[in-house]
Amino acid sequence: MDALSLYTRVASEHPEHERAPEARYRAGLCYYRLESFGQAVQAWEGVEGDFAGSSVAVRAAWQIADTYFRARKYDTAVATYQRIRDRYAAGPSEAATASLRIAQSHFNNKSLSLAIPAFEQVIRSYPKSEQAPEALEFLTAILEDPAARSLATQTLERIGQEMAGSPLGVEARYRLAADLYGRKEYDQAARMLEAVVADLMAGSRLADSQFFLAESYYQRGRYAEAAGAYERFLTNFPQDDRLALARFRRASSVFKAEQYEKAGAGFMEVARLHPQTEYAPVSLYNAGLAYNKMFAEVTQYLRQDN
Repeated sequence: MDALSLYTRVASEHPEHERAPEARYRAGLCYYRLESFGQAVQAWEGVEGDFAGSSVAVRAAWQIADTYFRARKYDTAVATYQRIRDRYAAGPSEAATASLRIAQSHFNNKSLSLAIPAFEQVIRSYPKSEQAPEALEFLTAILEDPAARSLATQTLERIGQEMAGSPLGVEARYRLAADLYGRKEYDQAARMLEAVVADLMAGSRLADSQFFLAESYYQRGRYAEAAGAYERFLTNFPQDDRLALARFRRASSVFKAEQYEKAGAGFMEVARLHPQTEYAPVSLYNAGLAYNKMFAEVTQYLRQDN
């Protein structure tokens, strides 16, 4: 005799017994394993309706919602997860899980205009939950969708501004800045990275943020600001593996700013401190260019003086 028939007998022959609700719930699990999903949902709906407020009813509601989610019936899944969150969630963890599932349902259903605010709600309402970083991952992924990019960008920027200083706020700004930098939108990336550097006092993102800030200034031709940003990076992160590139970029920045004496010294420093890197021979050559520029300026000055 199989488990399903036994659970069914308990429920039908002893409906008032204390084990009857659990038997009906487990009958639903048996139907599910048999891939009779409609009968499984029907069994759980009966449990939820007949034993409202009990722990077995809550478990039944979760099973219903998850079944619809796995079956890609996302609209019905959303309604069920909302019911769980509003009626049954015993604490922040369960509420965060239900809220994330709602957002994921909209995302999977390609309803991004609904998914984006739903993910934002997870982050804002449950910032200390394990679901909040996952919601941020989804928002970052949505940046790749041309139709939804603007709304996702506004949302990440708002999270960064209104949750400034918090780990999630910093991470939201950093992810948006990295996306802008990758798209070569250097002015906007620099603005966002300035905010990241200002917010971030320590942590793994600080070195990246300072370096990409300097790179953003350099790529936009703002060489004086780039030189200063590279200088701060070199001072603050003396063990970073990008020191050779940062020194080379700093020297290049002051060269492009026509500060040839400083540029020559900077290029010579690269060649001296990083002789085995690809930047060493180029730096020696560029130092020659810088000193030649200096010589030309001095010669021109002397001619004018005479």
